[in-house]
Amino acid sequence: MILTLNSIIDKFQTFSEDHGQINDFIFGTPQDSNDRDYPLLNVTLETPSYVVQGDRSLTPQMSLTFKLIDRIITFDNNDNGYRSTNQGDIYSDNFQIMIDLVQYIKNNLSNPYGIVLRSEDLVTIDPIQQINEDDVCGWEMDLQLTVKYLNCEIPNIT
Repeated sequence: MILTLNSIIDKFQTFSEDHGQINDFIFGTPQDSNDRDYPLLNVTLETPSYVVQGDRSLTPQMSLTFKLIDRIITFDNNDNGYRSTNQGDIYSDNFQIMIDLVQYIKNNLSNPYGIVLRSEDLVTIDPIQQINEDDVCGWEMDLQLTVKYLNCEIPNIT
């Protein structure tokens, strides 16, 4: 099986659909946030991606950014009389989901698909906050994925 970018993105969409805490998935830049259900997983391509050339092999390495975000809700806090937000809960819950995503890659994508983390020892997950029409926060991680490559037959090329 040849893994195309679309088939790899489909694997992450399946993860988001199967995960009980993720309500939406976007590949690419979100254009219209009005129709989004939070929390959502956003996957984008990053540069650079590589093709590592061996003696008789090619190893594609894709750079992807994963953002897991949820809408910030402000509410009256009866305990202290101040207004509060759900940001602490978002950061706590979404951090665990990001760990689930790393585990999914290691356990479900490496075998049989051959998709593995390039730098498996250290995965950096950064907090993010976007104040716009939605006011969201969550986590972001950049991953380099090594992809199994199987040569396909190209007509008239030897």
